[in-house]
Parts: sequence; C-alpha cells; structure tokens
Amino acid sequence: MRRRLALLVVALFVLTACSDDGTTVYPDVQQLTQAVDKAVAGAKTAGFTTEIAVGTVQTKGQGQLRLDASTALVTTMDFYGDPLEIRLVDGQLYVKVPESAQEGDKPWVRIPRDGTDPFSQAAGGSIDQLAQQNDPARTLEQIKTAGTIVSSGAVTLNDAPTTHYVVNIDLVKLHENLPAGLSPAALTQTDGKATGFPLELWLNAEQLPVQVTFDLTPILIAAGAPPNSAAKITTAYKDWKAPTVVEPPPADQVGDLPPPP
Repeated sequence: MRRRLALLVVALFVLTACSDDGTTVYPDVQQLTQAVDKAVAGAKTAGFTTEIAVGTVQTKGQGQLRLDASTALVTTMDFYGDPLEIRLVDGQLYVKVPESAQEGDKPWVRIPRDGTDPFSQAAGGSIDQLAQQNDPARTLEQIKTAGTIVSSGAVTLNDAPTTHYVVNIDLVKLHENLPAGLSPAALTQTDGKATGFPLELWLNAEQLPVQVTFDLTPILIAAGAPPNSAAKITTAYKDWKAPTVVEPPPADQVGDLPPPP
C-alpha cells in the first residue's frame, strides 16, 4: 500500500512540477494549454494592450475581449498616426476607417472573412489575422499545435509574481495558423532557413495570461533583413473577469468593402 502511494506521489510530481516558491510549472504544452484554457474559459473577459515592433516601426493598440461561444473583441490600433478600430463580433469583422481615408457617410466597413475575390481575401485575411492575434485562445492553439517548452520558472513581471514559459514554435507544424504579419507566401522568402521562432508566455497565479510575446526576428532575418533586425509582437492582458462590452457598430453606420480599383 505504501509503495503504491509513493508511486502515486512521484507520478503527480512528474506530471505537474512546482517551483521552490510553490508556483505551478507545467512540464509540457498539453498540460500547460489545458490549464490555461480552463482558466481563460472561466474568466471570460479581459482588457489588453498590444505593441508590434518591426525594426524602427512601432504600432500600439489597446482593446477588450469576450470569450464565450466565439471570441468577440474590439481593438484600436495606431495606423500611421490615425486610430484604426477593429471589431470582431459573431464571426463578423468590422473596421472603422480613419477619418482621413473615409469615403461616403459610413465610417465603418464590413470585411468579408470568406470573400472570394483577391482584394477581399487579402484585406480580410490580414485584418482578421491582426484582430485574432490578441485572442489568447488562438495563442494557446498555436502552442498546443506547434510548441515545445524550452524553459520555465517563476519570475517577476511589472512588480508582480508570474510563471514564465519560453516555447519554441515549429513553423511546419503551425501550417497556416500564423502570427499577424506572416503569410505562407511570405515564408517562401526565407528559402526554408526559418524553421521556428520563440514565444514567451507569462501567467499569474490563476494560470491566466499576463503577457505574450512572439519573437519573429529569426523569420525576418531569414528573409534577408540585416542581422541586427528585430520583429516582436507583445500583448499584455489585464482586468480579467471585469465587465466588458463588445458589440457590432450601428447598422446604419456600416458599409461594404469597396471593390478594387
């Protein structure tokens, strides 16, 4: 009986390790994503900020998200000095065109996510990719599908205790579920030199994401950028479980995507 109990204790320790300070550290991506999935599903709402930095170009944004049957989110990004607002609600993608680029009296444009013409596919795909980049469920799916934990441990982030994971993402296993700014066509420019990239994940004590960083620098350099180039996407989450309102824009303010010139 004691031997069985001892084996059970060892098995539990191996399956879910703990650091010296009691922080839970998961040894593989399946257990990690399962725990975070459960925590995120229970929290349902969050606020976030995003920073995209490619070389000397930086774009920042902020928003809110709601996680239920499908992810709903609203985010406002800095678009060459103008605010660009994106809403993803009930599977429909809306973009509020900057005032300097508006045509007509409808400030919002509905972008088909399943448009068949090249213009709709390009516009819808890139903006949809940008919007979903802030969705923690999508990040977890990327980790689960193509990730391998490289290192993990307890660290302090912004004066708060967190568990930090470094995960290597395999581009081949990722298939077309790529981070914002990347497309299968863009990867062909690397001539197979880029096989993966590091993703960093910080969790709080409730196993909720505090920050996620995609370091796409290896892909940028493999595509021919100078060795000192850098490309990172950083999303910081806050206010988990706080009341959040994410709704589609008023119908009378929404137009359709204009046809290509």
